[in-house]
Amino acid sequence: MIEEPLAQPPLDVLLATLCFLMSRYAANRCPALAEAVARHFMMLARHPDCRSEVLANMSQWLARYWKTAIKNSPDGRGLYH
Repeated sequence: MIEEPLAQPPLDVLLATLCFLMSRYAANRCPALAEAVARHFMMLARHPDCRSEVLANMSQWLARYWKTAIKNSPDGRGLYH
């Protein structure tokens, strides 16, 4: 049996979700939210409708930034704590 890849959400939904996740992270600094932000930035970078090279490159950079910031945080709470 061949597994079908998961469907990508529309680009505007993905951007809205990223805004929501980052605002929730700002409110409570939850590591799981920070990890979700990183994953969503990578989804944005790889999205088939993301035709902007600048947006794709920045999204890849931000995904790595969020992952690194969480990993390097002494308490695991991530960015700006």
